[in-house]
Amino acid sequence: ELHPLKNLGTSFFIELLNELDDDYYQREVAQFALANLKKLDLSTLSSHFVQTYLLHPLTADTIQSWIQNEDIKASTLPIDFYQALVYEPDWNAHPFIHTLKAQGKDWTKALMFNPSLATLVMSWLSDVRRFKPSTLGFEWLMKLVSSEFAEPHLFAIERLSKAFTPSDFAPSTSTPTTSMTSTPTSIDLKGQTFLFTGKMQSMTREAAEDMVTKANGKNSGSVTAKLDYLVIGDDGSPLYGNGRKGSKQVKAESLIASGATLKIISETAFLKLLAGQAEAVSADAVIAGSEYLWQLALSETETPLRQFALEYLRRHHSQLALKATDRPVDPGAELPAEFLTFDRVLSLLQHSHAVVRQLGLDIAEWELARWQPNDKQLLQMAESRYIEVRELLKKALLDAPLPANKTYHLATATLPENFVYGLCESRHAPSRELGLAILQRERRLQSPQALYQLTESPDREVRNRVIRILWTLYRTPITTPAWRPAPEVEHLLSKGKKANTAIKASTSNEPALPQRPEQLPTDYAGLQLLLRRWLYELPPGRLGREQVQSGVKPLAASMAKKALIETLRDLAVEDAAFAEVVLPLFQHFTQSRGKMERDACLVAATRIEYAHPTVAGAVV
Repeated sequence: ELHPLKNLGTSFFIELLNELDDDYYQREVAQFALANLKKLDLSTLSSHFVQTYLLHPLTADTIQSWIQNEDIKASTLPIDFYQALVYEPDWNAHPFIHTLKAQGKDWTKALMFNPSLATLVMSWLSDVRRFKPSTLGFEWLMKLVSSEFAEPHLFAIERLSKAFTPSDFAPSTSTPTTSMTSTPTSIDLKGQTFLFTGKMQSMTREAAEDMVTKANGKNSGSVTAKLDYLVIGDDGSPLYGNGRKGSKQVKAESLIASGATLKIISETAFLKLLAGQAEAVSADAVIAGSEYLWQLALSETETPLRQFALEYLRRHHSQLALKATDRPVDPGAELPAEFLTFDRVLSLLQHSHAVVRQLGLDIAEWELARWQPNDKQLLQMAESRYIEVRELLKKALLDAPLPANKTYHLATATLPENFVYGLCESRHAPSRELGLAILQRERRLQSPQALYQLTESPDREVRNRVIRILWTLYRTPITTPAWRPAPEVEHLLSKGKKANTAIKASTSNEPALPQRPEQLPTDYAGLQLLLRRWLYELPPGRLGREQVQSGVKPLAASMAKKALIETLRDLAVEDAAFAEVVLPLFQHFTQSRGKMERDACLVAATRIEYAHPTVAGAVV
C-alpha cells in the first residue's frame, strides 16, 4: 500500500529472491516475489535470472509453469542450457551450473541433475513452434543417439526422425548451435484449406483448426480435390504410426493418384508450416545430407548410430515408409530418387552385415525397374556371394510380370546376347544357372552357333541344358515345362472349380508350344553327322583371350568327349525321338580302339536300349 509496484520495480523482487536459501519457511516470500514479478513485466527478466530460479527449489515450479504457458518465451534461455537440463553429462560440464554451485549457498551446493525436469524440457524441445529443429544442435542430438541413457536416446531418435529432413544432415548444417538463432514467425496461409485426421499429439483438433483460422486459412469438413492439406496426427505419423489407413487418407491418396494437388502431411510438418519453418532447401543440401546418413548406415561396426541411420533411411524412402506404416513421408522429407542409384544401393547389397543388406534389398525391390541396370550391374548381382541378392535378381528376371512385382521386374527380352552367354560360361554356379534359365526362355538367344559353342562348357549341367534346347528345335512340339495357366485360372483350379470357360490364355512369357525356326539348321541326317563330328572328330574349341584371363580352363579333349557322350546319353534315355538319332552312333563306336570311347559308348548304348526297347529294335 505504501510502495506501488512501479516504484519498487523488478529489481526489488529480484533482490528479495537473491536473499532466499533452501528454507521451507521462506516459500511464501518466494511466491510473493514471483507473483509481483508477473504483475510487472516478465519479458524484462534476464536469462541469468530465469536459469537460476528454474533450478531453485522454492521457485522451480513457478518458473516451469511460466515457460510451459509461454509467459516467458523459450528463446529467453540459451539452447546449451536446455541441453544441460536434458543430458546429465552436459549438466556436469556446464559452466553456468559450476558458477551457481560456487556461490556456496546451501541450495546451490545441493544441486543435482533432475530427471523429472529433463523430461519436461524434452517436451519443450519437441515443440517445433518453440524450437526450430536445427536449433537443437545436430551434433548434440547425434551424441544423444549414441548415449547409454535411455530417455535422451529415444528423444534424440524421435527428433531426428520426425523433425529433420535429409537436408538437415548436410555437413554444412551439422555444427551445434549454442543460441537461439531464430524465433517463430507468423505465416499467412492465404486461404489454403486444411483437414485433420487421426489423434493429435501436441494439441486438440479444435486447437489446430483455430490455429489455421488465425493464420488466414480455412478448415474443410471432407476430402475433396480442392483440399490443400490433409494433416495426420503424430500419434499416427508417417514415422511411428501403425495400423490401417483411415478413410480420409485412402480417399486423399486416390485423388492424388488422379492428379489432385493436395498434400498429406504429419502434425509435425503442420506445426513447422504454421511457425514459418517450412523453408525451401537446395537440392545439393538434400543430397549431401542423404550421403551423410548413407555413410553412417554403411559402418562395419554395430552401433546405435548405424541403427538410427538404417531406420531413418527406411522411414524416409517414399515407398518403404508407406509399406511399413501406411503413412506417406512428409513432402520434402523423402530421399530423392536421383540419390538412390543402383551403384549406391549396391554398396548395401554387398555389405557383410545382414541388417544392412536387408535395407538394400528392400530398396531394390522398389527401384530395380526404375534403374534398368546394365549388363555389368546385373552381373554384380548375379555373382554376389549372398544368396538373397541372387534370389532377388532371379525373381526380377524370371518371374512373370504382375502388378505385385512391377517395381522390380526386368524384361529378359532386352538383355544383350553376350551377357546371357557370359552368365552361362561363368565360373560362378548360380550365375550359370540363371544364364541357362534365361537362355531356355528367350528363343532369340537359341541360335545353333551359340548353342554349339556352349556344348564345350566344362559344366555338365550347361552341356545338358544346351543340348536339350538344341533338340527342341527338332522334336515334335509339346507343352513346354515352363508353361502355366493364367494366375486367375490357376486360382480356380486350386478351388476345384471347372475352368473350361475360364482358361483363355496364359499370361506367362513362356508360350505353351515351342516355336520352331523357319528353317532348321540341318535335317536329321545332318544333325546325326554333326553329333558324330562333335564326338569323334573335333577337339574342344580354343578359348578366347578374355575367357583365359578370367580363369576359365578348357577341358582336355578326352574329358570333353566323355562328358558330351554322357550328356547325349542322358537326353536319349529321357527322349525316345532323340534316342533314334544318337543310338546308331553309340552302337557304331562301341568298336572304337580308344578304351575311353569304347567304354563310354557301350554304357550309353546299353542304357538307351534298356530305356527304349522298341527304339533299340528299330535301330538294329
